Amino acid sequence: MRELAEAQIGNNTKIRQVVLTVAGGLDWSQRQAVHQAVEEQAKTEGDTAELKVLRVLNRHIAASVAYGLDNEFLYGNTGVREPGVRELVVVNVEETMFDVGVWELDTGMHDKIGLVEKRAHGGGGFDEEAADRTVMERLVEEFLRGAGGSFSVGEEVEVRRQREMILSNEALMGRLRKEVTKLNNVFSTASLHLQPVTDTTFDTPRHHTVRINIESFFEGRDLSVSLDLPQWQDLRERSLRIILDAIDEVLEKSEVVLDYSSGTTKPLDKSEVDHVLIMGSSTRIPEVIQLIERHFQGRLTVPVAIEPAFLGVTGAAKTAWEFENHVECLLA
Repeated sequence: MRELAEAQIGNNTKIRQVVLTVAGGLDWSQRQAVHQAVEEQAKTEGDTAELKVLRVLNRHIAASVAYGLDNEFLYGNTGVREPGVRELVVVNVEETMFDVGVWELDTGMHDKIGLVEKRAHGGGGFDEEAADRTVMERLVEEFLRGAGGSFSVGEEVEVRRQREMILSNEALMGRLRKEVTKLNNVFSTASLHLQPVTDTTFDTPRHHTVRINIESFFEGRDLSVSLDLPQWQDLRERSLRIILDAIDEVLEKSEVVLDYSSGTTKPLDKSEVDHVLIMGSSTRIPEVIQLIERHFQGRLTVPVAIEPAFLGVTGAAKTAWEFENHVECLLA
């Protein structure tokens, strides 16, 4: 990784100091182990100058730093910190896994009060291909079942057999994926105009319907299936709803102090969350951000001024700059 970075910078640059980002679930001792391992590895590579690890940042904290939430409590340019605690939720969505962390921010310090880590079910993922596959599976089901109705046990077995044959046939799925891509282009444009993210009561008109036609699709039969905009949205979001379940789970597990004198605590409610940040490669799927914003009932906007896929490294770069310029870092 170091060599790749030096090659990217060019001019015979040698990197001597780094800020690393690690998974949200790593505690202080685990981060220290990473710190030591990286510096020891640099020594074994025979480099004449040591590699100094300035800090090992939790990715969730790095995201917070990228947006300046660690300094949110400063009164203007006075340097005086505003009292009070902020509740931060960070959702990190990668292609095959995700994690949700709840943090309390108090005068620049980050205190983790909850974390849930999940992997996609059934070997699936949280990428564009997985969302498309959910739509394609529905189209295949409609193709095989036609207008619906009841099936005998033998017919059900045959439908399932044909379904597996189609879904495992790369040529058939390639033809279907080409049509689904066209479908996505139509419905993506329609959903942008018809369903604002912050309006959870908006009734999307159902006359936005697209019919997919593929001649001689399977065993000489033509595929002709219609899908409307709400159905398309529901299918694409279906594989992502596990993220919302995880947000609710971690909020329920996150205890916040209700009364400091008695030490009484309670689960954190969605209405008490001050900030939501989302990061990771799968944030390129529009439904991910839309789902999370709707889950918070449009009260909180997920900022995307910084490319979410690079939020962690942006926070790390900012931290490195603070070290270089001797800015006080108050990061736990």
